[in-house]
Amino acid sequence: DAEAHGSFTKRASTMSAIELDAVKPGAKEQPSAEKFVGWAETLRSTWSVAKIFFGSRLSRCKARTLLVVLCVVLMAETAVARAEAAYCSKMFGQVYNSLVLPDKVAAKEAFNRVLSRIAIAFAIYLPLVAAQEWLVGAFSIEWRRCITRKLLKAYIDRNQTYYRMQSPDCNIDNPDQRIGQDVAEFTKNTAKLVGTLVDSGMKVGLMSGLIIAISESMFLYMAGGSLVFTILVLKIFGGRLMHLMRQVLSQEATFRFALIRVREHAESIAFFGGAPFELARCTRVFDGLVRTLYRRLLVWTVFTGGQKSVIAFAHFLPALMIGPAILRGDENVGAIATVGSLFGILLDSLTAIVADLEQISSLGAQAVRVDQLRRQLLVLQGAQAAQGTRVIAMRELPAVAGSSGGEPEVRLRLDAVTLWPPCCPVPTVSDVSFTLRAGEALLVCGESGIGKSSLLRAVGGLWARGEGSIARAKVERSFF
Repeated sequence: DAEAHGSFTKRASTMSAIELDAVKPGAKEQPSAEKFVGWAETLRSTWSVAKIFFGSRLSRCKARTLLVVLCVVLMAETAVARAEAAYCSKMFGQVYNSLVLPDKVAAKEAFNRVLSRIAIAFAIYLPLVAAQEWLVGAFSIEWRRCITRKLLKAYIDRNQTYYRMQSPDCNIDNPDQRIGQDVAEFTKNTAKLVGTLVDSGMKVGLMSGLIIAISESMFLYMAGGSLVFTILVLKIFGGRLMHLMRQVLSQEATFRFALIRVREHAESIAFFGGAPFELARCTRVFDGLVRTLYRRLLVWTVFTGGQKSVIAFAHFLPALMIGPAILRGDENVGAIATVGSLFGILLDSLTAIVADLEQISSLGAQAVRVDQLRRQLLVLQGAQAAQGTRVIAMRELPAVAGSSGGEPEVRLRLDAVTLWPPCCPVPTVSDVSFTLRAGEALLVCGESGIGKSSLLRAVGGLWARGEGSIARAKVERSFF
């Protein structure tokens, strides 16, 4: 009933495969090899992800307030914990002393008095611990909510970005895992790292003065050595662990999707006898994951062995530094135990980043993956303008009863449409024009691969690379 002219061109047999892969969910079974990302780019990615929460006009006030309050509570908790440890140690000594008093009444009074003081101390400390845990959790949740909402709005939008990300030229694997899991782990690990750094900073501040008073040279050696050790560890192992962690996250998500695919298509797989293919596919993905896990285990084993050896040797430093003073009679032997205790606390604080390298490597890997998704969403949102490619003009037809001549309302009009599918150098359809009015029907038929589905994708706005124009009824009045 409708006039149509143009050409539907038969392409190579691979054309249908390209079309299927472009629209099939999870078509990217094997993600592309993760490129190595250095510390500079990791820090930029971390800052880019952090800016979503701390730089947004709508959330920055909440973000900065939560961070400041969290840091204040963490510092207060650390200071109170140190003071309470010393106070409780003293109180426990008084408990033991009260128990051996000859006067039982006085002993009971002293015992109850000491217990009441300990109870008061715990009553002061416990709310700080609870407040710290709540603030760490709230900070992580609010940060996650801000990032997730922003990514969801960009991913599931009217421009069908979620569909365009299935294109073969899009190198982002498993966007669902990046939005759902990587964001959650990134915010949680960052909140924990903030707590670790604040606690370590407080310990360094409290212990440095005591160490300097005993031996200034030992403090300088320890601070300089810890700094050099941290930089070397991050340089040698940090980047490799983050690179391998990104591969693990990607392969874990792909393996999980392979299993979900079997569950979601169980009837089709059973009907067509596809179990051997699915088993081989899942096994291949899992074998790749196991190889990556072993590579990561090798790097982690070398790092852990080196770290424990260096720290074990470092504990001899107090004896080496104080020994000559003891031999000269300037210090007593007990100074070694005192300095050794302070040294151990300070060394743990100065090497906190090294001790939490696994958490930091996970955090860095998650930050890079989330930032890659964020940037890809921005590219896809502005793809037509950024790429400068020829795009089919799309417009909606007004809802009118009919033209002045009494003709039925136009529902669909194609004018000289030429369509190039994604990643295809030749058009599938060329110079197609027709007008479809209310009450009319148009049958598009032909051999497989000539462009029937491609034409429907163009009308639906899924594929837009090409020439010509498409005028269609409003989306609210259409099935697709």
